[in-house]
Amino acid sequence: MSFQPSSRLIVVSNRVAPIMEGEPTAGGLAAGVMDALRQKGGRWFGWSGQVVPDMVTPPLPV
Repeated sequence: MSFQPSSRLIVVSNRVAPIMEGEPTAGGLAAGVMDALRQKGGRWFGWSGQVVPDMVTPPLPV
């Protein structure tokens, strides 16, 4: 049995371009990062900057 270390690329960005459903991300950093993720495998985490209001419902009385 041989041990082969595996590595995966994890990308964390504080801002990402908004994603249009069904549309590929165009050019620049996104294209380069996506190519690297396809080759090595991994995940890209980022925030679009969009803030969504809280949808918290009040607790029900017991």
